[in-house]
Amino acid sequence: MQLGPLVRKIGHLVRNKLAVLGNSTYYLKLRLGDTDQKITRHLCLMEDEVALVSAVIADLMDFVMVKEPARRPLDINQLVSDTLAELALPAPVELVTELTPGLPLLDGDPAQLARALNKLLVNAVEAMTAVAPGGRLTVRTGLSDEGQTVWVTVSDTGPGLPTEDIDRLFDPLFTTKAQGFGLGLPIARGFIERHGGRLVVSSNPGEGTTCTMILPLGIR
Repeated sequence: MQLGPLVRKIGHLVRNKLAVLGNSTYYLKLRLGDTDQKITRHLCLMEDEVALVSAVIADLMDFVMVKEPARRPLDINQLVSDTLAELALPAPVELVTELTPGLPLLDGDPAQLARALNKLLVNAVEAMTAVAPGGRLTVRTGLSDEGQTVWVTVSDTGPGLPTEDIDRLFDPLFTTKAQGFGLGLPIARGFIERHGGRLVVSSNPGEGTTCTMILPLGIR
């Protein structure tokens, strides 16, 4: 049996069980209200752990299950704006956006590219907040000089990475975080490469990190 179908079957089963746990926890919180702070605190902890496991299952399914993009004409600036609107950004983190107007449409799957971009954004925020309360997250878009690709950059003011870590960033399960599974960047790169694009990472210790999505134009 191939790994993809196996992970999908197990993933759906685990997700269903987690949904029951999450709903039951939510119900208990409603019933208890503020009557017992200690129990409420433990229920909140359960909710957080259910959400974490659900995210891990989603990552595993994205990593092992290769889906061809459901392509349609796509405005990359709109995709960036929509993805940023759903990002849970900590208050101390400053968001700067520089979206080049009038970019041509690309041929892409909005769900896959939004997931890839979200992975880059979350990585950037976590890199900054792991060492300081805040930082600056900068997102830019543009058109290549030859006019054949559009790009999106996600830059942070975090601690940066040494060269030896950059070389391993796309290895599954490699992570520089205290808590993490090392699947975010491999998943992002997988979605981008399925669109015929590239994901490039540049970083230096103490100077932050920049991830660049490079996506070809054209309607297939």
